[in-house]
Formats: sequence, structure tokens, C-alpha cells
Amino acid sequence: MKKIFSFCLMTCLVVNVFAYAPGDTITLDLTTPTNPATFTFNVADAWTETYNETDYGYIESQVFGFSHLPSGQSYGGMSYEGFTVCKVAADSGYFGCMARGGVDGIGTPYVLGYYSEYYSMLNSTSSNQVIFTTGEQYDAVGMYVCNNPMAYKAITQGDAYARKFATGDSFVLKAEALDASFAPTGQTVSFYLADYRSENPAEWTINNTWEWFDMSSLGRIGGISFSVSSTDMSYGFSNTATYFAMDKLKVTVPKTTDVSELMAQKITVYPNPFADYVEVTNAQAPVEIYTLAGVKLLSSTQSRINTSTLATGVYVLKCGNQTVKIIK
Repeated sequence: MKKIFSFCLMTCLVVNVFAYAPGDTITLDLTTPTNPATFTFNVADAWTETYNETDYGYIESQVFGFSHLPSGQSYGGMSYEGFTVCKVAADSGYFGCMARGGVDGIGTPYVLGYYSEYYSMLNSTSSNQVIFTTGEQYDAVGMYVCNNPMAYKAITQGDAYARKFATGDSFVLKAEALDASFAPTGQTVSFYLADYRSENPAEWTINNTWEWFDMSSLGRIGGISFSVSSTDMSYGFSNTATYFAMDKLKVTVPKTTDVSELMAQKITVYPNPFADYVEVTNAQAPVEIYTLAGVKLLSSTQSRINTSTLATGVYVLKCGNQTVKIIK
């Protein structure tokens, strides 16, 4: 199992500043991804690279990067954590969606998330994170969500691992804001994919189609961390399959007074990948280097920073409210 997220990103994150204007809404469109350049699907209508161990640490489309963490051999064979893309036109199977396709219609693509409690426990970070490949922060808006058939079946019928839901039960998708260094802020918002908390069964609800998940209360974010929880648990882990489908994720570009001023203040980091040092130009604040889990490793007011003590891996360089992902 991978211990950290790997990134497949551009080496200099300054080219997208003119792609969207301040105030624009950016909507996830899976028909025009950037990494991979296009999605191909297998006979199960799941992305053919779902279990690719090396090439796709993140799935990228528009400004969004979805964590993709295939873990190799599991108890049942190949498995993955994080996100993949599917277009199953049926409300059945591990890769399915109760809506039988994305928001655009039956058989259209959608993002499928599998939240791994085990991965998240071992690595102290969620297996399901969305970051922004531009290195910018955006204002949260929301997305559409839908139950996966395996979770839906477990809740409504029970299965070999999970019991059928009863009074008091719930199945919840939680979104937590990440700051510019991808550290959790504690600001969260939840969506009940199944809500059986009422003593009156007539008031119970379970999702089986696309519903809007308003995440605007998260405010300005550097990313979003997702988790799934069920009241049906054993030994601290959910018995209900922790899958969820999502589509049309939306954020807005913060309104600024002058895009040219923003460009003028944009930092540049090189070389990237780096070895014994990184050079930062246009820095208006101390430069800090963090792990992907948000642990600060270095801080400097110099333009040339000695990185010889850092191990090989992926890091986050922060300067003021700007972040750049760097690789050694």
C-alpha cells in the first residue's frame, strides 16, 4: 500500500492564471481530463487504469486533482483507494452508481470514491482528497452525490458483512476543507446518504439518485478531504461498503482586484524536480516546505533553500497564500 500520494503535475504552476477569470465558476467535466488525456473503460465500464500502480497518483481534470491510490494485492485480489472514474449504466456492482450514470445521463462518466478507513488510519490523512493542480485556492461551491449500489444494498438488505439498517442508523459523507498546505482546517459539512435516525420509519431517507451537496460553508479552500462513516461498525471500522459517487464538482475563482498584479506576485520555483536546493523567485513572505500530511520541515527567508536533508518524495512549498508541489 502506498504511504504517500504521488503526483503527476507540471513542474511550474504559473501557467493557469489566465485560464479562469475572478468570479468564474469551475465545474468538473470528465469528458476533458488532463491526466489521463482521455478515459478508456474496461468491460465493467470502469477506467482501465484503476489499478495502475505507477502512472496516475492523481486523476486530473480542469483544476481538480483526485487522489488515486491503487494498493496492489488485497484479500480479494486487486483493490484501490481514493477515486476512479466509471460509466456503468446499471444500478449494480462495485463500480456502479444508483443513478446508472453521471449527472449528464445514463452511461455517462462519474467519479467513484472508495474511502479506506485503514489507509486513513495508517497515514493520518484521508484516502480521498481533491486538490487543485494550479496551486491556487478557490471558494467551495458543491457537487452532486449519489449512493453506490454496494452501499445501497447493504443498507436496505444487508449482506455478508453488513446488517440491514434500522432505527437510529446513518450513512454519512463528510467533506473537510484543506488549507493552502493541504492540512485539514476542521471546517466540515456533511451529507446523509442514508438517514434512519428518526423513530418514525416514514421519515427515513436513502439516496438513490443525484442530489446536490452544498459545500459553500467550507469557504476558501486549498483542497477537500472526504470521509465516509456508518453506524454499522465492528472493531472501529464500517461494515457498510464505504463507496460514494460524485459528479460536477464546482468551485469559484476568488475575486481579485487586478489579475496582472496577481501574476506579478506569483512565485516561481526551480529546479523542479530538485536535488540539493530549490530557488524561489518573487517571494513576498518566508518560504516553508511541508510534507503532504502538513508537517513543516523547513522555513527560510532566503531565495535559495538547502534541501539536501530531505528524503526523496513529494512536498508542498508554501509562500504566503501560494503553494507549489515539488518533487525530489
